[in-house]
Amino acid sequence: MDLRYRNQAALLIRILPEIAREKYFALHGGTAINLFYHNMPRLSVDIDLTTVPFGNRKTDLALIRSKLLSIGERLRENIPDIRVKAPVEIDDELKLYCSIPEAIVKVEVNTINRGINGVPVLRPLCHKAQEIFDSFCEIQVVPDAQLFGGKIVAALDRQHPRDLFDIKKLGGIRKKRKVSSILSELLDKT
Repeated sequence: MDLRYRNQAALLIRILPEIAREKYFALHGGTAINLFYHNMPRLSVDIDLTTVPFGNRKTDLALIRSKLLSIGERLRENIPDIRVKAPVEIDDELKLYCSIPEAIVKVEVNTINRGINGVPVLRPLCHKAQEIFDSFCEIQVVPDAQLFGGKIVAALDRQHPRDLFDIKKLGGIRKKRKVSSILSELLDKT
């Protein structure tokens, strides 16, 4: 395991409990899939969040910024030597950069695709990550249809190797639900 990625993943796992305290957000993307749904087939090094409620854009952006500032304050109190850069807006996302001497982690909230379809699911950190990083946390994750549908859309849009890897791993959910049924459910709610 590459030490740089291990250090990033370790920092990410230390950050997650403070994010989990904010019920305003739900985790989505590769970190949700690889650390909370599957048993860590790959490391994740950033945190993608979705707001749970959906409201007026101006109000939502102010709330997102406020919640990120609160998270940053708690991180400074609870993680020695962490540096947290104030939220910045880049490409329709509000980002919080968190760093220690060995690693940096981005916390990203999409400001366009706000709100979730359904009810967030409280999921524990996978067993492998618990063992490797000697840590435990739970966080609310967007519903399955939104999580996997979003990953499929990201893979088609970006065609990044890590997204394609995550899509390949979706074969593991075929026993419970076919990918087509997840997409159908997601499309029905839009």
